Amino acid sequence: KLAPQNDEELDALTKTLPNLESLDIDLGVITDDGMKLLGNNCRNLRALHFNSKNLTDSGLARLTQSLPHLEILNFNEAYNVTEAGITHIALNCLKLRVLRVLHYRQIEKAGLNDLANHCPQLVAVEFSHGGPISFEGVQALTEKSRNLRYVQLNSIQHVSDNEIEILFY
Repeated sequence: KLAPQNDEELDALTKTLPNLESLDIDLGVITDDGMKLLGNNCRNLRALHFNSKNLTDSGLARLTQSLPHLEILNFNEAYNVTEAGITHIALNCLKLRVLRVLHYRQIEKAGLNDLANHCPQLVAVEFSHGGPISFEGVQALTEKSRNLRYVQLNSIQHVSDNEIEILFY
């Protein structure tokens, strides 16, 4: 697993890999500007797995604007990501098939609805160990995403067992 220590190291590393299609990287100290560099330097990415405590909705926007071919996005420690970040993913990554978000702050209906409306190839989603997630958003995602086959919701606050039954039965 790669672990650049700052935006400059990330830029130098990714400039040497313009045709890279899959990347697993620890971005713990990378800023939103670094996220833009990653997207600009690795435009052929189809799969991206990373940790980033500094990731924000703005950083996700900067990253995903340059990654139209992204099919798999897996990020952890997304403490500053809200539904706006999910909306950026949905609007920029139209080929997305798998989305895994761990340790996020809050995701409401609009972000999940955007995923359902703009990512028709989505087959798997996971939202784990986060704050509140909108039941209505999850319901829209499961009803509108015809290809969705896998949904994992771990440690989700404010979704009752009864609401889970409504979604899947």
